[in-house]
Amino acid sequence: AQAEKAQAIEEKEGLKKELDGKDKEIARLSNQTQDLEKQVDDFKLKYQKELDKVAEKQSELKEVTEAAPSAEKISELEEQLKTAQAKNSSIPYDAQFSIHRENIRKTFEELLRSLTALAKIDPEQKEINRAAAQEMLQNMANMLKEWPPAIKTNMRINN
Repeated sequence: AQAEKAQAIEEKEGLKKELDGKDKEIARLSNQTQDLEKQVDDFKLKYQKELDKVAEKQSELKEVTEAAPSAEKISELEEQLKTAQAKNSSIPYDAQFSIHRENIRKTFEELLRSLTALAKIDPEQKEINRAAAQEMLQNMANMLKEWPPAIKTNMRINN
């Protein structure tokens, strides 16, 4: 009985240390997330400044083309402007995607570690949790196959 009690205390201490490690990892990831969010905000600010510059340049171009109109040159410049705006508009979303992808990857690693630890303690519960996680991940993968989803409605159009 004493040996079992000592073993239980050791396991408790081990779990406590592991929990402290997880708390530190969560704090580190939270700080990293905040840093990445700040980077996203910085990119948004840079993007807005670039948009302001583009708007300023566009007004300058308009003045110049009014003085010497050339329809071909105007359409070419407008096309370049649209292309530049389209490229810059995805920057904040790319940054957010990177943040979320990294969070999902790390969380999945934590899930695997938890299942591994649970397998040693309670294999039946581990199998239940594994099946639930697999179903959730399968559903997520199925959702990603066609994103964004098609709009569905229950309305019928009479002819």
